[in-house]
Amino acid sequence: MDPTTLGIIASAAVGLVTSFFSKVGEAAAKKVGEDVVQALKTRFAKRPAAHEALSDLEKSPDDADLQATLRVQLKKALEEDKAFAMELQELLRVAGATEAGATIIRQIAGDNAKQFGQVFGDVTIGDD
Repeated sequence: MDPTTLGIIASAAVGLVTSFFSKVGEAAAKKVGEDVVQALKTRFAKRPAAHEALSDLEKSPDDADLQATLRVQLKKALEEDKAFAMELQELLRVAGATEAGATIIRQIAGDNAKQFGQVFGDVTIGDD
C-alpha cells in the first residue's frame, strides 16, 4: 500500500477510536469503534510507544496532540505490517458500511472524501 492510503487508514482509525473513547453518539460510536479499538490494543501489546499513545488517547480523547501521536504510531505499524494494514482497512470498511460509521468517517474525511472513498471501496463518503 502506498503512504497516502496508509495515512488515510490511520486517520480513519484514529477518528473512530476517538469517537469510541469520547462516546460520541454513544451506541453508534460503541458499535463501530469496538472492533477497531480491540484490533489496535492487540497489535500494540508489544509496541510500548503505540500502546502508551492509545492509552493516553483513551484518557483524553479530545486532545489533538494525542490523536496525532496515535496516528504516527499507527502509520508506523501499518508500514511494517501490510497484513495488519489490510485487516484494519477491512474493519474500517465494515464500520463505514454502517450509517454511524459512514457519518464518523465522512466527518474525518472532510476535503479528502474522494480519497477516503477509494480506500474504503463501496462506502459512499462524498456528496457526489
